[in-house]
Amino acid sequence: MRGNAIAERWIGGCRRELLDRTLIWNQAHLRRILRQYETHHNQHRPHRSLNSAAPLKPLPEPVDLERYHVRRHARISGMINEYRLVAWRGRGSRHPQPADHSLGRSCGALTTKVHPACKQGQKPLSVVITAGQRGDTPQFRAVLEGIAVPRLGPGPARTRPDRVLADKAYGSRADGGYLRRRGIACTIPEKARHAQHVLDMSSTCPRPAPPCRGA
Repeated sequence: MRGNAIAERWIGGCRRELLDRTLIWNQAHLRRILRQYETHHNQHRPHRSLNSAAPLKPLPEPVDLERYHVRRHARISGMINEYRLVAWRGRGSRHPQPADHSLGRSCGALTTKVHPACKQGQKPLSVVITAGQRGDTPQFRAVLEGIAVPRLGPGPARTRPDRVLADKAYGSRADGGYLRRRGIACTIPEKARHAQHVLDMSSTCPRPAPPCRGA
């Protein structure tokens, strides 16, 4: 009878926390998410009968929270969250932000910056989120490399757009060279100060090619 009670409790928890909230595509998908839930249930999920410990993982030793913070890890496409203690990184700050956090300071307040790549119909293709003080140009490659559009037929997803339209913040020569290497056409306006610098230098040296030119 004890075994039946444990099995019924496990099945009930799996249905409430996973199966009732998931659209199952096929048998392989079902097996994959059940294996992930089994690992979560046995190694991370707290159980009241075990004093909030997991069946296969004892409670951690008490730690100084001034030296650690709690990090969330999404499992099964965000259906379940797991939490772990991670040591603070950095010096000179009591609570520095980890590298994968997107909370920064800009204009005297806590801010976050979103770097999206959208098709002309304004459907998002790729999004990178950074702290508010992060520059635009360093995220240019990360945004483009995150594009993956599934094809209607067989074959890998499309990762190279036909043309990139961007503002002058992405008009550096490094970004232009990156687009040329990948064979991506682009339309990016030239910065006024860069154009003026080219005019000032035109008498002593030939004008360099702009990063990108429109059609």
